[in-house]
Amino acid sequence: MAEAIIAHQITEMIAELGSLRKSDAAQKTEIENLRAQNDFHANEAQMLRDLRLLYEAKLEQKDSKILGLHVLLDKVKVEAGIYRDDLSELRKQLKDLQAKHESTQKQICATEAKLSRRNFQVAKLVSALGRKVAANRISLVALRAAYKIIPSLEHQVQYEKVLSMAKKLPHKTGIEREMKECLREAGFSISFDKKGFIVLSQSVDVAKVPVDGSKELDESIIIVDKDADKIDDKVSEQDAQQSVKKDEDVQMSV
Repeated sequence: MAEAIIAHQITEMIAELGSLRKSDAAQKTEIENLRAQNDFHANEAQMLRDLRLLYEAKLEQKDSKILGLHVLLDKVKVEAGIYRDDLSELRKQLKDLQAKHESTQKQICATEAKLSRRNFQVAKLVSALGRKVAANRISLVALRAAYKIIPSLEHQVQYEKVLSMAKKLPHKTGIEREMKECLREAGFSISFDKKGFIVLSQSVDVAKVPVDGSKELDESIIIVDKDADKIDDKVSEQDAQQSVKKDEDVQMSV
């Protein structure tokens, strides 16, 4: 009986040992699987760590690049502000230059108009002087012809006296008047100071006059007539004085 119990216990123990062996084998297999999983997960974790480090390095590069771009952006903003200031200054200078250009163009137009007016005045002055020269030439030729055709010696002597006294007459007022009229025709208004120097007062409208010298000749004849009246008065006075002197000489000789 005891042997049967022992045999039964031994059988149970053997069965339990087989079960334990199976359980041990299963646990070993599970441990191997867990170790394999652990190695896999360790490798995966290491790969993830490496990948994280790679990403962190790339992020650092990106951050460094972004920081450089921010610095560059700040530099560009500063330069843009400087360029805006320069552009504003250049625009201001451009406006000033445009205003100066417009003012210069107006001055050029005014100068050209003034120059054109001056050229026209000079042309009129040359024409007026030409008429004066023509009138004076006609008067001179007429006087010379009159001297040549005078028949008697007494008249020639009187003519020479007339010329001599005409040279001695004060012609300043008449000359100034003729110069004023001549220059007024050319568009100039002049006056004379106390020393006799010409003073250009202002420009006047250019007068339209004939160009043949007839007006100047008529004016010269009028002036010559006036001066001739003065000369005749002086000649008559001198002749009377000479006659009185001759009578006195005759009476004294008698």
